[in-house]
Amino acid sequence: MKSILLKLNAIRAFDAAGRKGSLTAAAEEMNVSHPSIGRHVRELEHALGVSLFKRSHQGMKLTRAGREFLKRVSPALQEIVDAADYVSSAGYNHIVVNCEPAFGLKWLVPNLGRFEAQHRDIDITIISSRDLIDLGMFEADLAIRYSRTRLVGPVELISDSPMHPYGAPGSIEDPSPEKIARQPLIFEENKDYWLDWFRHAGVADYEPPKRFKMLTIEMAIEASCSGYGIILSSGELVHEEMLRGRLERISDIGCKNGSYYLVRREDALKKNAIGLFRDWLLSETAIFRDTNASHSINTITREGESN
Repeated sequence: MKSILLKLNAIRAFDAAGRKGSLTAAAEEMNVSHPSIGRHVRELEHALGVSLFKRSHQGMKLTRAGREFLKRVSPALQEIVDAADYVSSAGYNHIVVNCEPAFGLKWLVPNLGRFEAQHRDIDITIISSRDLIDLGMFEADLAIRYSRTRLVGPVELISDSPMHPYGAPGSIEDPSPEKIARQPLIFEENKDYWLDWFRHAGVADYEPPKRFKMLTIEMAIEASCSGYGIILSSGELVHEEMLRGRLERISDIGCKNGSYYLVRREDALKKNAIGLFRDWLLSETAIFRDTNASHSINTITREGESN
C-alpha cells in the first residue's frame, strides 16, 4: 500500500471524476486531457485491486468501493489544501528577520512593539547576526544589513542617515569641529570613521588628546551616554537615546559612510505578513532617509512625549 502514497495525482483525478460523475468534467477542473484522467483512474484501480467505477454506454458510476473511497479521500485532500494554504505565502503569519546586532538592539527591538500592536496575529523571530545569509535557502524571510555599497538582490533602503557627533547633554559648550577634536572621542574598534568626519568638517591632522576604543557601536553608545566621550553615529542607532534625553547631537555637520538595507527573497512579498512588516519598517524609518531633515533632540519625539 506504500505505493498509494506516491499516486497523489491519481487520487486527485479519481476525486474529481467521482464528484463530477464524468471524466470530461474532471479533466476540465484539473486542466488536463480526458485520456489523462482515465489513465490515472485505471492506475489507481490497479494499485488498489478494486473497481472504482462501473462503465457503460450511459456513462460511469461509482461502485460501492468507489463511494467509500471517495467519502474518505475528498476530506483528506481538502485537509492537504488547507494545510498548504496555512503555510503558504498568504496563510502562515510567521516572519524570520535576520538583523545586524546594532540596528536590532538600538532601533528594531525598541520599536517593534508598535508593529505587534497593529498585527497581533503575526509572529516574528529576530535573529541577530552579521554573517552572510542565503535567503534563497529560506534561512530567513528578510535580512537587515549595513553596507557602504548597494547590496545584491531585491534590496530597499532603510536608512542613509549621515554620521554626526553625539554626546551626553551638556558635554561640550563649543561644538566647533576644532573644539570637538580636543574632546575625549570614542572609537569603534578597527573603524576610523572620525578621520572621515574631521576631513569632511575641514579639520586636518587632528590629534585627539584621549581615545576610548570600544568593541562594538552598542558599547560605544552606552559609554557616551555615561559621559565618557563623544561618539560618531548614524541617526537610527541613537534614536532611542535621544528620545530619552541621554544623548544630544553635538554638530550639524554630517558625514556619509554607509546605509542600512532591507534584503529579501524574490518571492518574499507574496507572503502577506512579510509585506506588512516591510511596509511598517519603511514607514517608521522614513525620517532616516531624508538627509535634509533635522534629527536633533528638539525634533525627534514620540506621540504623547515631550522633551
